[in-house]
Amino acid sequence: MQTVTLKIQDSAMDKVMSVLKGLPADELSIYMENDFSKKADTVDKNKQVDLSKFSINAFKQIKDPVAWQRQMRDEW
Repeated sequence: MQTVTLKIQDSAMDKVMSVLKGLPADELSIYMENDFSKKADTVDKNKQVDLSKFSINAFKQIKDPVAWQRQMRDEW
């Protein structure tokens, strides 16, 4: 089996995938990788993140979290 690596513009991706999917499945294996996944792999996963720089204000207005959760469920 041979390996081919392609760099495809987003606008052409659907066209290329439709051609590849038209080939017999037993003759072809498709492995997709995007630029984001490559960048994520280069991050040091053992490095500690300093969370003190972040401020989350999303739920500060909720005085009783249990009552708020029940209210959300009642709306469903």
